[in-house]
Amino acid sequence: PCHADADCHNIDGGYTCTCQEGFTGDGIQCQDMDECSVGIPCHASATCSNTIGSFTCQCGEGYTGNGQQCTDINECDESSDNCDVNARCTNSEGSYSCACNDGYTGDGVACARKLTCFPSPCDPSATCQNTVGSYTCDCNEGYRGNDVNECVDPANIPCDENAVCTNQFGGFTCACNSDYTGDGVTCTNTDECADSSHDCDQNAQCSNTPGSYTCTCETGFTGPGDTCTDINECERNPCDQNALCRNQLGSFTCSCNEGYSGDGRTCQDENECISRAPCDIHATCTNTIGSYTCQCHRDYTGTGDICTNTDECSATISPCDPNASCENSVGSFTCTCNSGYSGSGFVCEDINECSNPANNPCDPNASCQNQMGSFTCTCNDKYSGNGHTCTHVNECRDNPCDENAACANVRATFTCTCNMGYTGDGTTCTNINECENSNACDENARCTNTRGGFECNCNEGYTGNGQNCEPNNYPCSRNASCTNTEGSFTCTCNDRYTGDGSQCSYTNECLDSVQPCSPDATCTNVPGSYECNCNDGFSGDGTFCTHIDECARDSPCDINASCDNNQGSYTCICNDGYTGDGVSCNDTDECSDTISPCDPNASCQNTVGSFICTCDSGYSDVNECSSNPCDVNAACTNVRGHFTCTCNRGYQGDGETYINECTSVFPCSPNANCDNTVGSYSCSCKDGYSGDGFSCNNIDECSSDINPCDDNADCSNTIGAYHCTCNHGYRGTGRRADEPTYVNECARNPCGENAICNNMEGSFQCVCIDGYSGDGQTCSYIDECAATTSPCNPNASCQNTVGSFTCNCNSGYSGSGFFCEDVDECRDNPCHTDAACSNRGGTFVCTCNVGYSGDGILSYTNECLSGPCDQNAICTNLPGEFECSCRSGYSGDGLSCADIDECSATESPCDPNASCQNNPGSYSCTCNTGYTGTGSFCQDDNECVDGTNTCDENARCQNIPGSYRCQCNPGYTGNGNQCTNINECADIFNQPCDPHATCTNLRPGFQCTCNTGYTGDGKYTKITTIHCSVCKYINECQESHDCHAHATCTNIAGGYRCTCNTGYSGSGQHCQDFNECLSQNNPCDQNARCENNVGSYRCTCNVGYFGDGVNCRHVNECVNSNPCHQTATCSNTEGSFQCSCPHGHQAQGDSCVCKLFSSFHIVPG
Repeated sequence: PCHADADCHNIDGGYTCTCQEGFTGDGIQCQDMDECSVGIPCHASATCSNTIGSFTCQCGEGYTGNGQQCTDINECDESSDNCDVNARCTNSEGSYSCACNDGYTGDGVACARKLTCFPSPCDPSATCQNTVGSYTCDCNEGYRGNDVNECVDPANIPCDENAVCTNQFGGFTCACNSDYTGDGVTCTNTDECADSSHDCDQNAQCSNTPGSYTCTCETGFTGPGDTCTDINECERNPCDQNALCRNQLGSFTCSCNEGYSGDGRTCQDENECISRAPCDIHATCTNTIGSYTCQCHRDYTGTGDICTNTDECSATISPCDPNASCENSVGSFTCTCNSGYSGSGFVCEDINECSNPANNPCDPNASCQNQMGSFTCTCNDKYSGNGHTCTHVNECRDNPCDENAACANVRATFTCTCNMGYTGDGTTCTNINECENSNACDENARCTNTRGGFECNCNEGYTGNGQNCEPNNYPCSRNASCTNTEGSFTCTCNDRYTGDGSQCSYTNECLDSVQPCSPDATCTNVPGSYECNCNDGFSGDGTFCTHIDECARDSPCDINASCDNNQGSYTCICNDGYTGDGVSCNDTDECSDTISPCDPNASCQNTVGSFICTCDSGYSDVNECSSNPCDVNAACTNVRGHFTCTCNRGYQGDGETYINECTSVFPCSPNANCDNTVGSYSCSCKDGYSGDGFSCNNIDECSSDINPCDDNADCSNTIGAYHCTCNHGYRGTGRRADEPTYVNECARNPCGENAICNNMEGSFQCVCIDGYSGDGQTCSYIDECAATTSPCNPNASCQNTVGSFTCNCNSGYSGSGFFCEDVDECRDNPCHTDAACSNRGGTFVCTCNVGYSGDGILSYTNECLSGPCDQNAICTNLPGEFECSCRSGYSGDGLSCADIDECSATESPCDPNASCQNNPGSYSCTCNTGYTGTGSFCQDDNECVDGTNTCDENARCQNIPGSYRCQCNPGYTGNGNQCTNINECADIFNQPCDPHATCTNLRPGFQCTCNTGYTGDGKYTKITTIHCSVCKYINECQESHDCHAHATCTNIAGGYRCTCNTGYSGSGQHCQDFNECLSQNNPCDQNARCENNVGSYRCTCNVGYFGDGVNCRHVNECVNSNPCHQTATCSNTEGSFQCSCPHGHQAQGDSCVCKLFSSFHIVPG
């Protein structure tokens, strides 16, 4: 209903509209307020711009601020001016000015040096000479004088533009104008605002200008500036209509009226009910325009500021149902139906405790009968007890099975299972003739059937246990092959056996350092192989075992017990209110204890798993849980008449004993960490394993999508971990998370001594130094001087050195050797004083003067030219002598040099896994087989990773230093390079499966599957001559069946049968209650009513009849107890009676008065 630019406020019985800030109007219509036209909200040096619902202030050019406060920008101090470098900057209010320095001309933004001589200020008979920033005048020849009128040329006035120039003889004077100070050449404006020489009003702002100043009244004042008068802003009504305006000096304030809130410019109705909560907590606060009202809640009385509670339960007539209790509460009351009743409390109906199968209060093996406010429980047939707890009768005590069978008592029935060596349904068992099975004994043995078993005896000429028979003269072990040779024979043990052939023992793989089975499995060595069987509580093939959560499947515990799964097993704990071992739990009758759990003023009634306390008449139930009587780690449950404390999961006892599952019974996998928590525990697999913590399997980290090792490392998986090995040229942990470091191979000096080692990522490089050539490992020096074109100057000699060469200018020349110039020896007067010196190319000539003779020249010999050093040495010529030094790789005095054998040194220059070969003057390193590298550094070649191994695809490759090893996987045989699958099923001497199972050969291994009607893993263990069967006959009724809860399961050969219990009908898999009352043969008497119950029925005689309901007899009320008035006559009728008043009387209530009515009837009920 309000304008789009208004706020709508709901009030009692209506609403209000208030224009938003920046708008004016009655709320139904709102218009934008032009703040710029109402007063001056912005600074005097700012521009005000009106916007929809607001305004903006922007400081003018040369000012900075938010628009409401603006400050002059000193462009000269902030270097934001654009004055020329040869100009001075003068700041002014909101701006600045530029003036060229003396000797320069221009507008200050661009200044050029004054060319004062053009036009010339000098005398026509004088010469003008320009100088830096000035000029000089010199009279021409034949003239004299010196006075120049410097002030006559307006373009070249030497004084400041704000000064007066006065010419004088031989010079001039400059005087600054008024309001300027300086020497006249440079004049600075006087800032009257800074020296307080202005006459602005105290409420005005002074702004300095060139040569003067201006006065501007501040915001809130008006006037010419030298006089300012306060503006009364309240005359313009700048405040909200619900606000008070107060004028102040230079400003004003707006204050919202009582009952309104805001900044005064905009005021909204204040909701006191939210901001102040002025009413009683039991009252309703209603906001009104500028005020509020308080009204007490229902069931409270008072003014609203103070409200008092009303006690409804103390009224003469209770507001609750007769079968409910009334409890007064603050501001209300509650009606709670009594035990055995349900409803709102105002209306209560009897609870049929027996109608909900999910919450049946009776034992599952009992029938429930509802009663008014209660119920009764009766144990079913073959069960005994009080109905709340029913125990199955053990039929096995009567020995119903065959004497060669085992009897197993199960819920509501029993099963008979023939013993080993017998067959039948258990009631009747027949001995099995195992000798009919051709595989029972050795082919060279005879089989004798016995009761429940058989015997095997080797035939004459054979020895053995009957299941394995060998010829008496067989020279080899039965686990060896015999090969006839010329005049002799050889015995060779079969695969997976060791020995000399006459005695062969099988290899026990279970003792290998690398266990072939899961940590949660048992390894059993068998002839020629091994078996892995998961431990109890685990499932799998033995190589990998997974923890079985028995509690998640068909719970093995009683329905009144909790199942707690742990590592490899489980525990059953009876619920509160029950006792037993957890597999079987019976209800505890708390009411039978010597000390009643209820209040002395209450009666105790035992229920299934609990009890109920009912307060005696005149007493009411107390919620004890409100006082927190239980332990912090226990749950409190209030029940009628008392309370119960139940320890949380992970706690036991009365709530004060804490269980540390991790130390009492370690529930987790051996490869997991157990973390005890408050009331529980958690299992988490260790690093390198995955799973739920109860079962943890090794993680192959190297096969994961994110390789944990660095890109420059090899990853090797290990049990529960992995190993990272840095590649050649790297070192560190190898892990991706750790920063790898390059190996500085150069630190080991792997290069030749005349080479430079350059370390690179993952490797290194050897580069011969200048003057040497080679691969870096071996460098030979280059004889640069032997090149066709000498590297030196033609007037220089080239001398080869180790790794380089030198150029020396020839005698008579000077320079670097690469550049030589002739030396003018004559400058040093090398000749005799009586001789003349003549310079020549590279030399000089001394010619004795007339009358003198001689040459005056001295020289020395280069001994190296005669080759005095060893051929493996370098000769260095020196003035008057020479020096010999052996080359690298040689030792000696230079005159004689011998090769150094680096390989014979105490510490070999090569890697420990490399061979060293000495060479003349050097050596070479070669990595051994199985290693790779430069020879100076060698690392193991992992053939198992780089694919250079020759292992069979069905074999494990194990890397060893410098080589590798191949080992066939379990289920295969061979030398590792060639592996053949073992057909375990074809071994007639060591059949791996149960006689009641089928053996299937796999690659690798085998699989045993129990035949139909049997269960187990199919494998068996052979102990002497007895086969221990692991395929057991399946009793579906004990393990798993689909019979209905109200049906009986009967085990039969190869299956089971489901039969609905008495009172139910159906297929057995599906049973529904049979309504006996609707059948043609109603079981009740014709004078009784039939009430169908779940699985049963109840017969109740009608009013006027008595009996058990199946048979009902008529009641003669007139004989047993005369129900009529003493003046009336009683007449018995079928199922009732009739009372008749004497003549002239009528029935009034239960008496007869004198009225002309003949008779009346009273029908009870």
